[in-house]
Amino acid sequence: MRISFNVLAVCLVVVMGAPIVHADVPAARTAFKNGQYEDAFKLWLKAAENGDASAQFNVAIMLENGQGIKRDLFSAAAWYDLAARQKYPHAEDMLSRVQSEIANYKQEELLKHLPKADAGEVISQLAVANLYARNAADADERSEALKWLYLAAEKTENKSILKRIERQKVMLINKMEASEIEQAKEKVQTWHKLREVIE
Repeated sequence: MRISFNVLAVCLVVVMGAPIVHADVPAARTAFKNGQYEDAFKLWLKAAENGDASAQFNVAIMLENGQGIKRDLFSAAAWYDLAARQKYPHAEDMLSRVQSEIANYKQEELLKHLPKADAGEVISQLAVANLYARNAADADERSEALKWLYLAAEKTENKSILKRIERQKVMLINKMEASEIEQAKEKVQTWHKLREVIE
């Protein structure tokens, strides 16, 4: 029995055009409705990693609200972004809202840590570096993060903290252009010059 080309083409269009529903999505919905947030998160995450836009959206919501997992606005924004790229309803609006919340959070955290970082406190310098490094898409933020990592490395005597700093520096430098690294080194020199005693 021979199937005509037209019938085969119609079948492919129907199959290819249908949204893929991962087996984990209905199970995740059920777990969520029953208050089993950790299970729901794991199931949605599996489907989200396989490209399911509704699962990506739901993972983002759970990360934003801290349901079944520790609250993480930065990861929530990344999942909303993936869902928005697939034109999932409301994902773009949610992404904008979370990005705004991140900007406010970052400002609050910088205000909290910058005075101590400027005073030379290593833990605050690391906190500031991490706040800047989270926006790895921005060259100025990368060089600012690297500046604070260089400064923290100069001051610390704790070997485990120094190893952590070195790992963070390597990961950050791998994302940077040579000019950005030079800019970070210049920022360190400027930071030191501003703290020199004037005679």
